[in-house]
Amino acid sequence: MWGSGDGSSSAPQFVEEEELDIDAAVRLLITAPGKKPDYESAIRKLEEVIDEDLEPVRKYEIAYLLASAHSELGSNARAWKAISLIPGAVTRDSWVTEDAYFDFLLRRAQIQVNTLQYDAALGTLKPLLEPLTKDVFGQAACLVAYGAYKGLNRHTDASSI
Repeated sequence: MWGSGDGSSSAPQFVEEEELDIDAAVRLLITAPGKKPDYESAIRKLEEVIDEDLEPVRKYEIAYLLASAHSELGSNARAWKAISLIPGAVTRDSWVTEDAYFDFLLRRAQIQVNTLQYDAALGTLKPLLEPLTKDVFGQAACLVAYGAYKGLNRHTDASSI
């Protein structure tokens, strides 16, 4: 699909169709105050494009959003299946932004805790915990790690995190 961008340039900009689908799915996940997110519609929209031949960063974004929607619906197995489409060895450089990478780590670790993969969750959180990032990502990582330590009956580690 061709668009004219923000009007500051006369050159047309190419917008890939999967970007429009991702945008539409995100809009279904983020709603106006007082309305509930439409997770089912977002899942359908994302599943339409997940199997297309896409750049890895786009596939990661779609898999992340799909996992998030399934997770919010309480479908832990489907959330794990979606987040597993992103290789465990993926690096920060594979994402559009560092924040997106940290969001991915947190979502993956929370899904791992929800599916009783406590040791794996702690491994996923390692980049945020060692050394501890002193921001919202580090704080969220501590909360997820707390759940993983509790699941492993490591109460001392849970209270210290």
